[in-house]
Amino acid sequence: LIEPEFSTTTVDVGHKELTRKVLAHEVDTAVTWSSLPGRLAAALRALPVDDLRIDTRVLVFPPDLAAGYFTSIGDHAAAAGALTPDEHQVWKTAVADRAAAGELFASVGYFLFTATVAGH
Repeated sequence: LIEPEFSTTTVDVGHKELTRKVLAHEVDTAVTWSSLPGRLAAALRALPVDDLRIDTRVLVFPPDLAAGYFTSIGDHAAAAGALTPDEHQVWKTAVADRAAAGELFASVGYFLFTATVAGH
């Protein structure tokens, strides 16, 4: 199994507090269990499996995907009232400017769970 941990998402748009607001909104609202890896580890340990390993991977977003995704989550945060209209505009401009300059860096951590079914 491989599962992202949304709280590990990073993006450099040059606005630390604004980034925290946008990413916190995403972590809190994007999926039902934004921190599923912790639940998976416990659930897998309760199963009859051998050799459970948990490894991490970090995905660095391709620039086009990063620009679209981070613009979108800013839009969602603004629509939900988590950002003011001014903050939303600053966010969109910062993402677009970094993307246009080829300087938009973003990543997200994934957890990889591997195990053998007991007796196999």
